[in-house]
Amino acid sequence: MDIHRCRFVPHPASAINTLAFSHTTSNPSIKAPSTLRLAVGRANGDIEIWDPKNGLWVQESILKGGKDRSIEGLAWTHDLEDEGSDGTRLPTKLRLFSIGYSTVVTEWDLATGKALHHSSGNYGEIWCMAAQPRWQNHKDPAQASKEGPRADQLLAIGCEDGSIILHSTADSDLKYERTLPRPSGKKGRALSIAFQNRQKLVAGFSDSTIRIFDVQGRTQIINMSLGAGPKKGPQEILVWSVKCLRDGTIISGDSTGEVKFWDSKTYALVQRIASHSADVFDLAPSWDGLSLFSGGMDRKTVLYKRRTEGKKKVRWAEITHARLHSTDVKAMASFEASLDTSLIILPQGRLGQELSRALPALPNRPPLGCAPSQRMFLVWWNREVCIWLLDPSSEPAARVDDLEQSPAHRLMVKIIVQKEENITSASMSRNGDLVAISTISCVKLFSLKPRSSFQGLRAHKVELSKPLTGHGARAVEFSPDSRWLLVVTLDSSITVHRIQEDGSTKSGIAMSPSVTKLRRNTAKEVHSKSSDGTHGAYLRSVSRVAWSSDSRLVAVCDLSGNFDSWMLEGLEDLAQENEGEIADDASSSDESEADSDEETKPRVILGQHWKHIKIRLPKLPSAPLILSFRPASTPPPSAKMNGNLGIHPTRHNPHPQSHDVPDGEDRLLVVTSQHQLLEYSVMTGQLTDWSRRNPSFCLPLEFRNTRDRVMGCVWDVSENRQRLWLYGSTWLWMFNIAQDMGADPQEGDIINGDADNTSRKKRKRGEMEAERRQLMSNTSGAGSKVPAHRRTDGFGAGMSIIDNDSDARAWRSFDPDRRHGSRDMDVDDDAESSSGESASPDLVRMRRAAGVGASSQSKELVTTNGINAAADKAGKDALSSPSYWRTYKYRPILGMVPIGGGSSSELVEVADARESSKNVEVALIERPEWDLDLAPRWEGNQEWSR
Repeated sequence: MDIHRCRFVPHPASAINTLAFSHTTSNPSIKAPSTLRLAVGRANGDIEIWDPKNGLWVQESILKGGKDRSIEGLAWTHDLEDEGSDGTRLPTKLRLFSIGYSTVVTEWDLATGKALHHSSGNYGEIWCMAAQPRWQNHKDPAQASKEGPRADQLLAIGCEDGSIILHSTADSDLKYERTLPRPSGKKGRALSIAFQNRQKLVAGFSDSTIRIFDVQGRTQIINMSLGAGPKKGPQEILVWSVKCLRDGTIISGDSTGEVKFWDSKTYALVQRIASHSADVFDLAPSWDGLSLFSGGMDRKTVLYKRRTEGKKKVRWAEITHARLHSTDVKAMASFEASLDTSLIILPQGRLGQELSRALPALPNRPPLGCAPSQRMFLVWWNREVCIWLLDPSSEPAARVDDLEQSPAHRLMVKIIVQKEENITSASMSRNGDLVAISTISCVKLFSLKPRSSFQGLRAHKVELSKPLTGHGARAVEFSPDSRWLLVVTLDSSITVHRIQEDGSTKSGIAMSPSVTKLRRNTAKEVHSKSSDGTHGAYLRSVSRVAWSSDSRLVAVCDLSGNFDSWMLEGLEDLAQENEGEIADDASSSDESEADSDEETKPRVILGQHWKHIKIRLPKLPSAPLILSFRPASTPPPSAKMNGNLGIHPTRHNPHPQSHDVPDGEDRLLVVTSQHQLLEYSVMTGQLTDWSRRNPSFCLPLEFRNTRDRVMGCVWDVSENRQRLWLYGSTWLWMFNIAQDMGADPQEGDIINGDADNTSRKKRKRGEMEAERRQLMSNTSGAGSKVPAHRRTDGFGAGMSIIDNDSDARAWRSFDPDRRHGSRDMDVDDDAESSSGESASPDLVRMRRAAGVGASSQSKELVTTNGINAAADKAGKDALSSPSYWRTYKYRPILGMVPIGGGSSSELVEVADARESSKNVEVALIERPEWDLDLAPRWEGNQEWSR
């Protein structure tokens, strides 16, 4: 494979301003709820939703922002539990709210990505927001009196004029409730806010004060002064952050760089620690209140521990600090983030025993498209779409093992959406003639024509069909033959639109007025615990779409792992009229209505109609990250014009229909968030023979333990090779799917085609893999365990016990977090069985030895690809190549797309079958941190940039 390293794409960086977990408190001895999510607010108005389950940290979706928008605060609430008609408790609904440099509080619909409610008033700009703790049903009367009456959570916002506004979230709405008294005298801006309990609210101001309010009585309880500012500095201290521990202790971080601790009853200052050289922006206490993290302008992340001295005297001490970010640490939520666009995960209870971990700053779903036959690729961000051309006269910039400069490139066209909303998706046809762009408010279609000067392209707007006009979408995707446009609406409905040539229009393209709505299967949401809450229809949001290479099969998968697939029946007949403007496919969304499906007449578009495939694929154990059909090694035959001429109308059947069923490649590759590699036959609903012989535990252990999730794939399929290239933000893997993944699946790893491996090397590798597995297992969800010889901070892995009466010395294991219990982040044990991949090593050996193993790989190549010439040679060549290959030299990767050469699935035509022996060319887009335009950072004494 020839790789062009492209670093000229100016994909902008967006700073992280705020973080919020959907469940604010979680006992470490209790398993984290399955509905736990992390919301990340960025400066461009986007809100990212992350799933931290099993320590995988998967970016599920992005709620797109818009022009001049920024997310400055996030908060989650839980509605009160209700009882169903049968007396069972219904799960509470999780709701997400945001603020951002305005007077508006916004509630978001996670399922559609749109704003659900807005609330604004005649008050100043909102600077901070906090949610009231959930109401708890305590049996103890004393505790019940503190909780107050049963009620939904309130939202408290702090404004620029110093006012504290309370909003009600009752009845699934967002309404103004009341205003707490404003401070008298000089007005101070409310910079931070937190609830001490359901009855008391703590707010930090810009006038060197912290004020305590009674929520129910609407009165101010006390005014806590921080004193005057430092010498030769501002006289007023800015309280950037306030937090409250479970015992009521108040902690504040301010512009002097000090962290202050206040008594929960007397509100007196108990202790202050000057741990930062500049402003402290945020604080993150642990659940048990025994540890605390702080972050600020000096880029330091500081850990504090609580200890008891003497007669229950509590003191806090700074344990350690580190500079993990390149700019200000602005937001923390048990984990932390910074203005340098990256999330850093730290183990609170195991700092010094586990490594920190940086999550990719780039989107998990690459914002890319391509037209391989034209050597063009598309990149979008915010409200802008850019299309580049790689010079076909230039040689490939680098092979996989080379490091060369990128080839010549040209910006062909730039499209800016004249709307306020950011782009949710963009797609480019394989021939480079069409571009589709979607936002939450509209869908746009453009035709690309060369300019007269041949120096670029000109975009012509194409008129959309009436059902598509004025409606937004979450995703758009062209079919490989560029005749169909699939649109995923905001509510995850699927529609397909036919595109035709029309010489009467300026663009030369017209969209058929007939629209087919593809119905989806119904799925019931399973709740483990009602108090954990539910995200409603969010998990049914379509996250991945895939077209087959012949454009006659399409499959989608949602966040819950449920599949839907459809096939295109019939042959194209341009002489046949379309039926209606909006049509459903010929099947129902529920199995109970299967009998009526046969009576439903499909709506035909140019002699073809879409039909739901009733055979369901097994539900995935986790969300899909890749959905891609395996391409055919030879290009699909061109569809014949008016292919239905053999079907003649009769008196009894004036509109005959063809029911030609797709007979091309139907194998669908799926990679889940747990890095399971599965391949299904869409028409049969079963795992393919290759996938049955190669379950996930046969994949390399190094790949399965890779923490950065997979982002995309590129196929390299031809007569003599079948390769799958997977890539993440920091890695690139190749799998040879023409052969099995290992000689012995019980080894848990594959042998890389090296026949000279001795038993000594195998034992050494086995010991290294065992050590690596031990370091990566039973972790908190941050990084791997620190090897014992590298542990310098905190407690070690063991302690030495010396007997005074003898010289004997014994080592005893010691885990300081064992008293809190452990919540390990290992992958679920039943993940394989739920996906249909229930196979033991012995069963895999039997399958491989039963005629579908390594000895029959050449036969499989011939059967699958339909190639009769040189079959034995092709099989031998495929089997002699390595099973896998990987590299980590490209980082951080924004995406990778094919741009020519070889016979990748992205190529729609190959003139000669012999051309398939060439290497596939790809454009690998990198976005190094040093190329990002970041905000200037604070430099302290004797601190300089490298």
